[in-house]
Amino acid sequence: MFFIMNEEEETKEVNSQEEVTERTVELKNLELTEDIEIELKAMTRLSSKGTMKLKGWIRQKEIVVLIDSGATHNFIHQALAVDLQLGLEQHTQFGYTIGNGARCKGKGICRRVELKLEEITIIADFLAVELGTVDVVLGMQWLDTIGTMRIHWPSLTMSFWNEGRQIVLKGDPSLIKAECSLKTLEKTWKEDDQGFLLEWSNMEVSAEEVYKTDKEGKGDKADIPMIRFLLH
Repeated sequence: MFFIMNEEEETKEVNSQEEVTERTVELKNLELTEDIEIELKAMTRLSSKGTMKLKGWIRQKEIVVLIDSGATHNFIHQALAVDLQLGLEQHTQFGYTIGNGARCKGKGICRRVELKLEEITIIADFLAVELGTVDVVLGMQWLDTIGTMRIHWPSLTMSFWNEGRQIVLKGDPSLIKAECSLKTLEKTWKEDDQGFLLEWSNMEVSAEEVYKTDKEGKGDKADIPMIRFLLH
């Protein structure tokens, strides 16, 4: 269950002098299903609403962790799993869907990975995939085990109870990069600012048009097989 707070609501402050005791949460072994999804933005530099980025550690290596309710499972970047020798089981085959509907092939699974956050240690299975600028994604596979939580998105704060103690996780604003509209961008411009605005679009070109353009640019001799081979 989620409680979403408005910006006007106040979150409970945690006493900084309170003794901090590290908590460990261990998840059950992961059973793969056909419905494995991850948001496209989780694989890019952009952040989306309903997500939170923070720093964590695996085997003393600092990593970027994304908490994302839009992801069905926990994911880990394949290169990180190989680099840290996390025992990647490559014989475990699975496919997953990213936000644009494209289907991709998974790289394997890492069992019982110990992920340390500021106030809690999580031991769980992670699916190895090609991620972008984040190293680990904590999805509903982990969020479902928390129970009732309280989230204040404007302050990037998540709190929940574990074994009688309140756990508070805070996102790192320096890790956030979000989309913005042109109108919002214009409000940030100053008189002396300079820059470029680029707009990407797709253009469909038939094979015949490509051939004609290539022939005009390189001449008739470019159609001779050997010359065409050397030119390419």
